[in-house]
Amino acid sequence: MSDSDDEPSFLRENWPWILLPALVVLAVVAYFVLSSGGGGDFQYGDF
Repeated sequence: MSDSDDEPSFLRENWPWILLPALVVLAVVAYFVLSSGGGGDFQYGDF
């Protein structure tokens, strides 16, 4: 099965483009949580 062999190489070549957007999303969520005083007015359902 060549598909299983392609996945590791795909992640190895493209991990920055997977990790960077994830870090940006985490940073935005953390900013909203911290800026709202611990998520008092922040509703996760808005996403």
